[in-house]
Amino acid sequence: MKLNLLPKSERPAPKRGIRPGFVFVALGILILGGTGGATVLKTMERDAMEREVLSARQYRISLQAQRQVVDELEAAIRQIDQHYEDWQGLQVQAAEGVHGRRLEAIIGQVTGSLWLENTETYGATTYLNGYTRDVALVSRYLYALEAAGFTVMLDSLTSQRPIGLYTFRIRVEGGQQQ
Repeated sequence: MKLNLLPKSERPAPKRGIRPGFVFVALGILILGGTGGATVLKTMERDAMEREVLSARQYRISLQAQRQVVDELEAAIRQIDQHYEDWQGLQVQAAEGVHGRRLEAIIGQVTGSLWLENTETYGATTYLNGYTRDVALVSRYLYALEAAGFTVMLDSLTSQRPIGLYTFRIRVEGGQQQ
C-alpha cells in the first residue's frame, strides 16, 4: 500500500481522459496540415495549367511559322499560274507571222520544268526570260536551241532562294527564217 504524504496542492493531478490543451494543439496541427496540403495541391494544379498554356503558345507560334510558309507557297503558285497564262498567250502569238514562227521554234524547244515568262524581240535577236527549279534544264534548253540552228548566250542565272527557283535571261539570235 502506498501513502501519499504530500499536501493536496502539490500532488500530481489524477489522469482523467484527454487534456483540453492537447485537443486544441492537435486540432490546430490538423487544420494547418490540411491547409498546407490543399495549398500544395492547388500549386501543382496551377503549375500544370501554366505548362499547358506555355505549350499552347509554343504550338501557336509553330503554326504561325507554318502559315507563313503556306502563304508564300500559295503566292508562288499564283505567280506560276500567271506566268503559265502569259506563256499560253505567247504560244498564240508565236503562231502568227515570220517572227511568230521563229518564236514558235524557240518556244518549242522548252521541255520539263522550264517556264518562259516573257520574250522581247529586237530584229533578229530575241531575249527570253524565265524560271526553272533545275539549272540543268537551262543547259539542256541552250543545247536544244543550238541544235535547232540558233546562236544562244545565257545573260543571267539567279537563284530565288525563298521559293527554290532559278530565274534566267537568254539571248537568242539567228535561227531558221521561214
